[in-house]
Amino acid sequence: MSCRLFLLLIFSFFLCIVSHGCKESDDAGGGNRVLEPGDSAARTVLVYIMAENDLTTNVRSDLWEMKYGTEALPDSCYLLAFVDDVNVPYICRFHKNSSNVSLCDTVCKFKEDFYSTDTTKFKEVVTWVLDKYPSENFGLVMWSHGTGWLYDTDKNKSIGIDNGKNTDDNISPSARWMEVEELAGVLENLPVKTDFVFFDACFMQCVEVAYAMRESADWLVGSPAELPANGAPYDRIIPSLFSFPFDAEELIVQYKNAYPEDDGVLLSAVRSSAMDRLAHVTAMYVPAYFSRDSLVDDSGVFSYLPGGYFSYYTDYPDYPDYPDMNGQMMLRLPNDAYLQWKDAFDEAVPYKVASRQWFSAFEYEPTVVDFLQYGGLSMYVPREQSEYSTFNSCFKKTEWYNATGWGNAGW
Repeated sequence: MSCRLFLLLIFSFFLCIVSHGCKESDDAGGGNRVLEPGDSAARTVLVYIMAENDLTTNVRSDLWEMKYGTEALPDSCYLLAFVDDVNVPYICRFHKNSSNVSLCDTVCKFKEDFYSTDTTKFKEVVTWVLDKYPSENFGLVMWSHGTGWLYDTDKNKSIGIDNGKNTDDNISPSARWMEVEELAGVLENLPVKTDFVFFDACFMQCVEVAYAMRESADWLVGSPAELPANGAPYDRIIPSLFSFPFDAEELIVQYKNAYPEDDGVLLSAVRSSAMDRLAHVTAMYVPAYFSRDSLVDDSGVFSYLPGGYFSYYTDYPDYPDYPDMNGQMMLRLPNDAYLQWKDAFDEAVPYKVASRQWFSAFEYEPTVVDFLQYGGLSMYVPREQSEYSTFNSCFKKTEWYNATGWGNAGW
């Protein structure tokens, strides 16, 4: 980035007006803050909330949870939230004063609305946060809707949705998503190390996303399925977000424990440094065992959206069935080959949790977890059916497709 561009970026954010959302300051004379803007912290965590959609009503409760959970925030760390709901976007900071009172201050209010899913704006927000609240380590929470690796030229599905209208409408023709590859590109070029990316969004824990983001953060945390409507219990997971070293296992355990077994959640943690090995080992078996010429009945493979979701408006699905990666390999590989592959998989996905069952927004009955197959990571498998043709075409754009030999399998 040129010096001139950087100065313009900082100047544009300097024009932010301090108000909105959280109060300008709800410090009742409790003394000085432990960390002031500009002080270097042990870790800065940004919760990036893309809620200019039907999730806008969830924002207030999550901000309250963050403020309540600030009791467990280390004095040496920063916690901030960027919020784009039906109002003009703003950034707020959660912290404690010297009397240990939890506070929430709006530190930046933007003058006009913009697409929070625009990666140029995303980069500006993150750059501003790290300039004003610098740290040795960075943690990012991506809060919104999610569709995993999916994308196409019309919908740009992936993470987040911004309808551009300051309403709770999800199907606006002006709506935009952020693609995972764009997100990865921003994070790979930050001046500080990213400890983790935590997706508080549905379907993001798939092998295609994990491979695309293998250079973006040390850990990737999320769900291969749909999340409960209330999302993460921020008041319970703040200690994990600020653990040193980052405790991915404790984070997903605390998240899961906030929900009952009969209406629960599925979560896993991916160690990014192991993704290249997983791709290499998987590539040894894809051409032979996932060949387009071989007919394999995989209807019994555990799926995170069984049967997929078919649009009300067309005969084509908006989402595939998100089959479990471990379940697919168990079905197709000989035992010796499976054990070799599983060793690489377990290194890449060392932690996973699951409630007994969870509810899908597209199903009337709960989906029961098959713990024998459950691996905590989904993997797209192409289909011959015509309704999967768009998925198959988009799948070819992923790095995972090229790295693991799907072209050699006839797809």
